[in-house]
Amino acid sequence: MENYLTYVLPVLTTLLGYWGGNYKRRKNEEALYITNLNESLKAYNQVILDMKVRYDEELKRLEMKCERYEKMIQELKDKIDLLENNS
Repeated sequence: MENYLTYVLPVLTTLLGYWGGNYKRRKNEEALYITNLNESLKAYNQVILDMKVRYDEELKRLEMKCERYEKMIQELKDKIDLLENNS
């Protein structure tokens, strides 16, 4: 019986060690995957927020430019009307 345990016990401990190590490795990989995914989501959200700020600023700048052009157009229309009335 003792001779039997000499061969079975190392094989059994090797299999159990492999199974336990494999389980632990998979759990570590899953945890690392989740961590990386969270970091990617944070970075993506930051990019979106930065884009929103940048586009809001650009939109305000374009609205101001549009208002300035509308005023110029109105001034030119007034000048045209003034010239047509004087002729």
